[in-house]
Amino acid sequence: YNGSCNGGTDSIAKTFATADEVSFKVNLCNTGSSSASKIVITDELTNLAVPAGGDWNAEYDGSVIIPVESGTSPNQTLTFTLPGTVTAGSTKSLTFDAVVTPPGPITNTIYRFQNIARISTANGSWTSSTPLYLFYAGSRVPSKQEIAP
Repeated sequence: YNGSCNGGTDSIAKTFATADEVSFKVNLCNTGSSSASKIVITDELTNLAVPAGGDWNAEYDGSVIIPVESGTSPNQTLTFTLPGTVTAGSTKSLTFDAVVTPPGPITNTIYRFQNIARISTANGSWTSSTPLYLFYAGSRVPSKQEIAP
C-alpha cells in the first residue's frame, strides 16, 4: 500500500441525513511482485441500505458487478467476487452506492453508519474501514450532523 493508492480522505465536514445516498470506493492496489487472483471483497454495512430501485449501482474496473447480499437491511453484507486478476503494480476500483437508514423508529438518538471491507485473494487477506460516521435523527436535534470519527 502506498500514498498513490489512497482512496481519499479529506478534512471537509460532510453532513448526512436519513435517506441520503452515499458512495463508497474501494481501491485495490497490487504493490506486490505477482498478480492477485481469486479476489473477493466482503463489505459489512451498518445502517446502510440499497438505494431506491434495488440496485447498489456497483461497478468494478468500469463494468457493472452484482454483489451477493446476506443479512437483513439496513445491516447486511455484500460479497463481490471480482473477475480476472490485478497485475503487479496496478490499481483497480470497486464503487457502489448505499442509503443512510437508521434502525427502527426515529428517536432523539445518535446513529452510526459504517462500511468495513475485507479483501481476500489467493495470496492473503486485508481489512479496511471507512471512517465511522455518526448522525442525529429526531425532532429536537439537527436533522443531520457529522461527528468526526
